Amino acid sequence: MKFVSKDSYEYTDEWGEGEKPMELGMSGKCTRVAATKPATSKPAQ
Repeated sequence: MKFVSKDSYEYTDEWGEGEKPMELGMSGKCTRVAATKPATSKPAQ
């Protein structure tokens, strides 16, 4: 895991078995977003 900023990070997941070389399983980026106010709906008329 590598922290890119206080609100995001990148990750990789690798695995291997026995004498086999490690293989990349998955990788990705995560970013925290600011919370927003829920949408308000108007009552039906």
